[in-house]
Formats: sequence, C-alpha cells, structure tokens
Amino acid sequence: MMPSSFLISLDKGDLKQSDRIQRSKYYLGKVKIKNANEFILHDKGINPNRLLDLDDNGGSSSTHSESKQDMSHEEKEADDLLESLIQPRIELGCVYYAVDERSSDRMMNVSIPRVFGDQSQTTAVWQGTTSQDKLLHNLKAVVNRSARNDLMGDQLMVCADYEDAMRDVGALDYSSNRVLASEKNFSVEWMVGGNPGKSFKKSVAGGENLVYPSMQMHRIAKDEWAVQSTYPFTLFQTFGVCLTRFYK
Repeated sequence: MMPSSFLISLDKGDLKQSDRIQRSKYYLGKVKIKNANEFILHDKGINPNRLLDLDDNGGSSSTHSESKQDMSHEEKEADDLLESLIQPRIELGCVYYAVDERSSDRMMNVSIPRVFGDQSQTTAVWQGTTSQDKLLHNLKAVVNRSARNDLMGDQLMVCADYEDAMRDVGALDYSSNRVLASEKNFSVEWMVGGNPGKSFKKSVAGGENLVYPSMQMHRIAKDEWAVQSTYPFTLFQTFGVCLTRFYK
C-alpha cells in the first residue's frame, strides 16, 4: 500500500504518530501525495477548511484554561505546540509531473510562494480553501499555458526540469560533479521571464530567457544522494521536493 503523505520531522518518533496532536515540537510538516504526479508541501498547521467547520459549529481554534503567565515552562511549551498545530496550514510548495501522452515522458515542475525583496513581507502566503486558490491548481495553469513565471508572477515562482539528452545514461553535468545513473536524478531551474513559445518538453534553458540553477539531486553511491539548492528554496522545501522522487 502506497503512503498518502511523507511526514517531515527532526524527531524520528513523530513518524509513528498518526495523531498530529501527539507529535513533538520538532514536527515540521508533510508532503501530501495526491497521485503519482501531484504533490503538495505544507507546514504542520491544520486544513483551513476544518477550521472553518469549527467556526461554523461555534467552536474555537484556540482555548486557554489559564493565562500563560500562570503556566510552568513545560506547560507553556505544550500550549505553544498546541497553538501551532491548530493554526491554518500554509502551502510551502508543490510538484507537478506533466506527462506527454505521446512519449510517456514526465517533466518535473516545481512551484513555491513568491519570495519578495522588501521588508514588509518575505513570501506570499497560500492558505486556499478551494482548489482554485491553491498552489497546485495555479502551477498546472502555468504549465499548461507554457507561460512560466508570467501567470500570477506576483504570488508564485516556478522552476522546471532542465532536460538533458544524456539523462538516460545518467550523464547530467550537475556542475561537473560525479554522478551515477538513476531515474531519480534531477535538476530544476528557475527562469526569469516567460517562454510561451516552447512546449513543456523543451528545456527551459536557452533562448532569450535568464535561467538560474536552483535545485538538483544526484546519486553518488548505493543509497547515497547529494542535494544542492539555492535561492529561492529553503532547506525544508528542498527536502520535500526531493522526497517526491522516491514515490513509486
């Protein structure tokens, strides 16, 4: 039976806890698996729709039997953990493998919330309650329209597979690092500007567009992988994206 999600935590014990309330403060979030080609990465918050149901039923998303100033240090930590778990979750990224029906090729597309350069806001916040409000829906719209980073460019960022003719034999360059052949090897690039003239099978690199290598993973030994990532990805986002390569 295939998993429905990948839990991400700094505490291995959390992986055995089906009840999210029982997980430790080191639980970070999960990669939700919609199907073999669609994955959603979010933090440890609760589904916003569940919070709406609580409000409609007269419930409260946070209750306190006593003020924090009367709590012990351990009680405050437990209370803070509970509060973090009942906050509406935030989408931190998604991965969509677009399939070419004629050749069965899959192209990896990754989207994360837009990162801003000013000090008023660091990233766009995605907390959609309908499918149209969510990252995955908008990423698929970008891919299907072949207009990367042009559609909703102020709210999301898109990276796409950097195709290489030698991928079948695992001879991707990966910044001149030694790699071993594997179907899990990948490299995605962040492109500045749209490229509406190219189909999704073409490399997003080249032409008039500026392309920046953003993330790559390659096999270096049996059961050993090397990962490199840079702006605009966080380490948490990088780890979640790489996990999607191990789903079968």
